[in-house]
Amino acid sequence: MTSASPQPPPVDGALLRDVAGSYASGVTVVTGLDGDGPVGMTVQAFHSLSLSPPMILLCAGRHSRTWARLMRSEHLCVNVLSAEQQDLAWRFGKPGPDKFREVRWQPDPVTGTPVLDGVLAWLAVRITTVVDGGDHHVILARVVGLEARPGTPLVFFKGDMHALAS
Repeated sequence: MTSASPQPPPVDGALLRDVAGSYASGVTVVTGLDGDGPVGMTVQAFHSLSLSPPMILLCAGRHSRTWARLMRSEHLCVNVLSAEQQDLAWRFGKPGPDKFREVRWQPDPVTGTPVLDGVLAWLAVRITTVVDGGDHHVILARVVGLEARPGTPLVFFKGDMHALAS
């Protein structure tokens, strides 16, 4: 007769946030177009997923009103922020209307989604799959256009933005 293994104690959400904050990540603003115009949100959960086919993965809060608008768009643009763009990261990271007021952007040449001026890189993508990830959605998307530019990346670490020292 085997005994059941003991259940581990529940993980404290605040502690998980603190521990996960020890992992430095780049900072992106994901943009799209819906019937009301340009829409965007700051996303740090972004990763390259596959080279063949070219795919990325990103995560968005399940209850985000901005994500609900972005989901209506078949295409998105992942804008990789440069060290000089902390203000954009904070602006697009907060809920509220008119995040694009006084923000300069150009349509990407493939899908027309907003590419923010001064970004380090951008990837135009087509959403292929959205799956449940607890309190987030996990979005898989195929890359249909991209560009990288010289510069220094913006990094999120321990709850704040930093320029990556070179």
